[in-house]
Amino acid sequence: MKNYIPGAIISLILLIVFFIVDSQIYRNVMPGHFIITFLVMHVVVYKYLIPEKKYGSYLLYVLIFIAAVYFSVPEYTYAQAKAKVENDYSLVDVNVERVPFDTSRSWNPFESSRGYLFSGRNINSDEAVSVLVVPHNGKMFKSGE
Repeated sequence: MKNYIPGAIISLILLIVFFIVDSQIYRNVMPGHFIITFLVMHVVVYKYLIPEKKYGSYLLYVLIFIAAVYFSVPEYTYAQAKAKVENDYSLVDVNVERVPFDTSRSWNPFESSRGYLFSGRNINSDEAVSVLVVPHNGKMFKSGE
């Protein structure tokens, strides 16, 4: 049992870092199923590869994990999406919600199933405006369009 502890500690630290980054920078829109799966599997991989000095195999696992993290990170952070919406639509009094998407037609497991919905008033016309931002590609959809 004690052979699992170092791998579990590493996985737990990385999991905490993932949750902090996702909540603080991306407001919980990052797809985490691959990252969490790799961190859970890391406990067993570490236990069997490191004591047997199979560093090449362990390095390959780490590189695959890094690739999964790289592809899971959305292109737009919450702050970037908010700035883009405020600039493009001249919004004030902006409220934001995290909303789910229908991803049944998407094959990409690294794409987020949630996006940012910004609601506010146009500073020029005083009309209510809602804009949905897809964090993985920055596409914006204004209500009524």
